[in-house]
Amino acid sequence: MRCALGWVAHTGWAAAVAVGGGSSPRLLERRRVELVEGGLGKAAVFHRGIHFDLPVAAVERNLNAVRAEAERSARASIRELTAVLRKAGHDPVGCAIVGSDRPMLLDDVAAILKSHALIHAAEGDLYRQALAAGAEAAGLRLLMVRARDLDTAGPALAAMGRDAGPPWSKDYKLGALAALRLL
Repeated sequence: MRCALGWVAHTGWAAAVAVGGGSSPRLLERRRVELVEGGLGKAAVFHRGIHFDLPVAAVERNLNAVRAEAERSARASIRELTAVLRKAGHDPVGCAIVGSDRPMLLDDVAAILKSHALIHAAEGDLYRQALAAGAEAAGLRLLMVRARDLDTAGPALAAMGRDAGPPWSKDYKLGALAALRLL
């Protein structure tokens, strides 16, 4: 069965689902994936820079280290999840990531640190970009989907949630809807 992965990134972690296609789509897998070890204190690179009044160069070093770790984790998680799906006879065709459809440039750290709104946007985008790099490394089609373009009140999603059982959080719903767009 063709299937797709759906991801909702958070600071340092992501919710992941795999959805199988067909006349009545179904949830094949769901999990929480840690993208950075060490919790929010390490993962919130830009917030940490402001909180500890770090120089821009130190924030840039932290950003580069955290970005590299998040990309390694994303590649490994996507590779492991697709292997599980293939072993079960499924054919993963792509990854859909919920978030902005226009990635930020994370290189201007000084500008990001001047705006709390940009800090939040940059931290979210950091982890979405890591997942995108993981999808690319796995040779999967990539789709970025804005959360506001997904309707979590649809009947197919409700049936999928009933069949899957708890937990059926908003993250899993959004990931499933995004993945369905690839099918």
